[in-house]
Amino acid sequence: MPSEHLLTDLCAICHVDPIKYTCPRCGVHTCSLQCVKKHKTWAQCSGVRNPAEYLKRADLATETSFDKDYNFIANVERSINRADEDASSRGIMLAPAKLAKHKTIKPKIELEMEARGIKAIKAPKGLSRGKLNQSHWTPKHKAIMWTIEWICQDGEKLVGQGLETRTVGDSYINAI
Repeated sequence: MPSEHLLTDLCAICHVDPIKYTCPRCGVHTCSLQCVKKHKTWAQCSGVRNPAEYLKRADLATETSFDKDYNFIANVERSINRADEDASSRGIMLAPAKLAKHKTIKPKIELEMEARGIKAIKAPKGLSRGKLNQSHWTPKHKAIMWTIEWICQDGEKLVGQGLETRTVGDSYINAI
């Protein structure tokens, strides 16, 4: 009995079974672990997604893209932690003792956030989100002035400032 599948719906390696897997690196469609292994051998493909791969602007604003970026950053952080643990288990000091004991002075906003039990994750320096964030401690009001970004139903973004002592609604009214 002839197969009912189109050729494009079949495994790119064996051309027999329907597609079950897609290579994250190059997009080749395969049907089984055996075909995946053949693809990696024949094409000398690592099968690992390239985090520096170009994405269109429309593709950057998706949950999938955000997840990929988050997973990439989490993997980098895990690698750094593993390297630190490996170095310390071997007795290797990564920084001279003088530098390790040196304490940096925290900005006032960080001290106030700690006192309030607020945990914030900052965007890395140089990213537009990090540059956009102008949250700071304001001595005049003795409060934190937050940078707030609203995304309206029509997709319009509105950025404003809001004191921690005000409601989000009041901050929104002041921003528009």
